[in-house]
Amino acid sequence: MKIEVFNLIVLIVQAMILLCSLSALIWQVKKDHLRREREATVKAVDLLMEKMRWDDYDVVGGVEYGFPEQLLNTFEVDPSCKELEKAMNLCSRIEHLSAGVKHGVYNFEVLNKMCGIYLIHFFERWRNFLEFRIQYLNSSPTAYDQFEWLVQALSLARGLNEPLKLERTNRNKLIKRQSKK
Repeated sequence: MKIEVFNLIVLIVQAMILLCSLSALIWQVKKDHLRREREATVKAVDLLMEKMRWDDYDVVGGVEYGFPEQLLNTFEVDPSCKELEKAMNLCSRIEHLSAGVKHGVYNFEVLNKMCGIYLIHFFERWRNFLEFRIQYLNSSPTAYDQFEWLVQALSLARGLNEPLKLERTNRNKLIKRQSKK
């Protein structure tokens, strides 16, 4: 009888040790996942910021020259201009980063600390170009939704009064046109 009680106590202790080990392992995996998410965010933001700085100066010769309004004027003259392609590529990169943040691939807090205000200002400065792209270049009616969401979330996190939004006057027409295809 004493051996059975002793065996039962040993089994209970082993089960408790196993549960503690398992919970420690789960905690460690979650912590490692968060670290990797933050690390991936830092790398993605570094690459994007490097590309943004390069494109701003390569396409325009500096942001102080009124870019991207110059690009809209250039497009009216030459719709196949390389600058337009570079600008759309840059905006697509930001959209992909924004989608990653929204869906938990990248970490929102890290992004906010690293470049939140820069992305908000970028969105403000490029708003006309983004609206132009949505309305007049027959792009998807949901184009730049992720970027718009990110800027609104960053604005709220930073306590800014008015969240920024894109004007999508032709959005419903575009949605209907694409649903018919």
